[in-house]
Amino acid sequence: MTFADPMFTRMFWKEYREQRSYWLSIAGAALGLMLLMLWLPEPGVVRNEAPWGIALFLPVFFALGSSAMAFASEHEAGTTDLLRSMAARTGSVFFAKIALSVLGTVGMWTFLLAVARLATGTHEPRGFNDQSFAEQFVGGVAFTLQLAAWGFLFSLLCRKVLTAVFLAALVSLCCALPVQTLLVESGLQRHMYLHSAPAIPLLLIAWLLTARMMSVRSLGLALPFEPKRAAFPRTPAAETALDRLAAGREIAPPWRRLMARLAWLEFRQAASLGHGLWIAALFVLVFLPIGSAPAPDPGRAMFGAVLVAFLIGIWSFQTEGARRTRFIAERGLPPQAVWLSKQLVWGLVALAIAVPFVVAVGITNVRDIAMYRLTGSSIFHSDVPGASAVEFAAMLACLAYGAGQFASMLLARAMIAAFFGFLLLWVLGLWTWLMIELQIPPALSTWPVVFILLATTLGWSRRWLLESASLRSWVRLAAALSASVAAVWGSVGMFRVWEVPQPAFVIESARLRESSLRPDSTEEITTANLYRKSAALLWFEGNPMQAAVAGWEHVNDREREWLDRNRDALAICLDATERPAAALHDLSQPFAKRDLDANGSSRFIWFAELILLSARELESQGKLDEALDRYVAVLRLARHVASRGAIGDWSGGAIIEERVAQWIRAWTNHPDQTSDRIAAAARRIEIETRAFPSLRDAVVAQQRLLRYQLLTEHSDSAPLTGALNDPKSRTMTKIIERFCPWEPARADRALNLYEASQLYCVDVLEQALAMPGRDMRQLAEITAAVPAPRGMNPELVRRMQLPHTGIDFGAGEFFNPGISGVPRGVRIPWNWLATTVEVAGALPPDHAWIWQPRQRQELTRRIMILRLKLAAFKKAQDKYPDQIEWPGFGIDAIDPYTGASFGYRPEGFRTAVRVVNGLTHREERLDAGTPIIWSAGPANARVFTAIPTEEIGPEQLPDQTVPARTSVSSDTSPLAFPLP
Repeated sequence: MTFADPMFTRMFWKEYREQRSYWLSIAGAALGLMLLMLWLPEPGVVRNEAPWGIALFLPVFFALGSSAMAFASEHEAGTTDLLRSMAARTGSVFFAKIALSVLGTVGMWTFLLAVARLATGTHEPRGFNDQSFAEQFVGGVAFTLQLAAWGFLFSLLCRKVLTAVFLAALVSLCCALPVQTLLVESGLQRHMYLHSAPAIPLLLIAWLLTARMMSVRSLGLALPFEPKRAAFPRTPAAETALDRLAAGREIAPPWRRLMARLAWLEFRQAASLGHGLWIAALFVLVFLPIGSAPAPDPGRAMFGAVLVAFLIGIWSFQTEGARRTRFIAERGLPPQAVWLSKQLVWGLVALAIAVPFVVAVGITNVRDIAMYRLTGSSIFHSDVPGASAVEFAAMLACLAYGAGQFASMLLARAMIAAFFGFLLLWVLGLWTWLMIELQIPPALSTWPVVFILLATTLGWSRRWLLESASLRSWVRLAAALSASVAAVWGSVGMFRVWEVPQPAFVIESARLRESSLRPDSTEEITTANLYRKSAALLWFEGNPMQAAVAGWEHVNDREREWLDRNRDALAICLDATERPAAALHDLSQPFAKRDLDANGSSRFIWFAELILLSARELESQGKLDEALDRYVAVLRLARHVASRGAIGDWSGGAIIEERVAQWIRAWTNHPDQTSDRIAAAARRIEIETRAFPSLRDAVVAQQRLLRYQLLTEHSDSAPLTGALNDPKSRTMTKIIERFCPWEPARADRALNLYEASQLYCVDVLEQALAMPGRDMRQLAEITAAVPAPRGMNPELVRRMQLPHTGIDFGAGEFFNPGISGVPRGVRIPWNWLATTVEVAGALPPDHAWIWQPRQRQELTRRIMILRLKLAAFKKAQDKYPDQIEWPGFGIDAIDPYTGASFGYRPEGFRTAVRVVNGLTHREERLDAGTPIIWSAGPANARVFTAIPTEEIGPEQLPDQTVPARTSVSSDTSPLAFPLP
């Protein structure tokens, strides 16, 4: 029997010694990748699935290389005649090689799957692409059988191991992809075992070829498709031409004759049938349509360019084998000349074959961008402005060529060189992709790596040619490579840090943030304790009281009971509002831990409702002055809530101010009210609201919290937004942290710039609100404070002369765009924030969160004071004024959304209309004849389009210039404020 034949054992042992280094290399690389995957990703699905994926797919590479190495290595080493002279049986040779390949693959699967189980601690790993792991394993085994069968076949047809490997891989892919497409279209995608169907006929053909190879009678026979050498006829003209060429060669310089001979040797090695076959198979794989997908697609074209460059790089120093290397060394040829001849021939071959694939990348990239309506310039980097798919493909091809040459020169075994060259290419490809994503110039990040790879092959060419390398030479090589990699790594780090500018005003804004931090005073702590004591006594049920807004006569029994049960809490809260300052927010804690207690921010609203309800009670008793004191107390409560806090706390105080503006209207309409009392209330409330905390202080406090959240606890807790709260983003952040130690310094500089732009936005806003006539919409666009920026007039930008007080934050020359319609992604500081991994996606894309709350707070304050002034005017004159302008009513008559006067209709509309209440932001009915003030609001609605309440259709009212809408919303309509 074949397995009992001693020759089977000898051949099995021979194959074991031949392939054990290859098995150990792949197994060791698999263990290293598993450890890397367990070390880098965040705990979750990625960490649990990565080891299983490695254990499933890497043995496939061993099966491919082992099968292709089986007979091609005999041809390459010249031991085929030795097998014939040993009179080895065909079955012993054939099955010994197959047995070694099968046992090696099964052994590697068993070993790696056991390691994956120990690493992840799970018996049932999740599958990929909605398939179970068992189904994928069966599919992997089936594809491996087909791949190994093709490997054995091409191993018998090819004389080079690498040629057999890549022909088997490409042909098997060309067969497997249509089969997979057919299975998916037929609904049989779970029957992956069908991929193994070609294995049996292929192995049968391989058996016949093995029998032919081992047969002595066939030594003089030739295959039908073997090329015949053509014999050119010797004519007098041809002989004359050859003599002239020979004479020219004799008188040519020695270096030219040397390079010509070396180039001719390399060209003969490159021009082989095997190379032509795998190149043709690659073109078929890339350009052949598969299913309904257009051919080629950018991914397959990129794959073709990279694979061509990588294979030619591998063949550059592996193609001739040891015998030709010794032949060249014995002739004393300069290593540099040998290296240069290889670059001239193999480099030009790689260029000629890779160019069609790179051109296909460019064409298909333009096609897919138009087809899928993408906004970027590269389908591989859709978020990078100006990224080029062709440049990316060219860089990857150059890296593949360099990585192939690097591995083939340093590693003597062809398959081991190909495997580790592939791993090196994978790492360099990820590096190149990341550098483009971070918008680092290729001259600093990618092209130096190509130069290092080629320079290493040039420097090592003497050792390679002599086939001798001492330990000292390996140490020198390692030191040179380490220094070169460190230089590239350091240059990238320096660019990343110093790319973000730090003008003087940016540094000054950072100092302002640090100087604003001070400890809480005793007075502030005492006030906060009073609020906490009041909160402990507060009894509440349901939602805040709303029925009492219209007057005490609308108060129900539940609200009366709620007021009576909270008399003690009310007294303590009123005492707290009499104090000048409070420290209700601990800015040393992250966002989730800074409230007064678990319901702290909502209880401030309850405090305001409680005080306002008590004011209603006093109004019902005719105590209007005492009721006014309660309104002022609520304004002081709002000031306490907004002080020493971030933007959210500041907005909470502004919301409490809105409550006063809603409730005080009933106080103004009281029958016993007088003009002098209302005028005095307007002056008192104006003074009180002027003491509201500055928005700049809240922005600075927000900046401190953002820094704590992003730079301190972003890897241990959820960030501000969901952008960084997914495993992929956390893994990327973790990789950046461990391999790029300069990123915190860049993030700090980018945040400094972002914070300076915020303070600049605040400065422009405050100056614009202080003076009438400013185009607030235009200023919002200039300071990036609107969600959808529109085109800007450059001349208007240049003519903007906003007076600044205190620190100068650039006066617009640094942050403002110099051309019309600049996209937000390329404006300062978002152009650098988008490429700073530690903060990308966690910061708002504009400053609308600063601009809009301040406009809303200023609108509330001005409307509240203006309505009081108008009420006092009506009490004194028995009518409203004909118009409200800046000279008569001051800055309170100016709409903070437009910089012009508020809209005003003292006679109201002739019919009932639907409007959006500017204080509640809800739609409500406005009776006919009700006087009204309106603001353009966030929608910038300069024309008030009244919508009647009747269902028969809108009536064209006076002053209408646009068609009436059928619905109203604060996003599309002006904000209305009815007058008493």
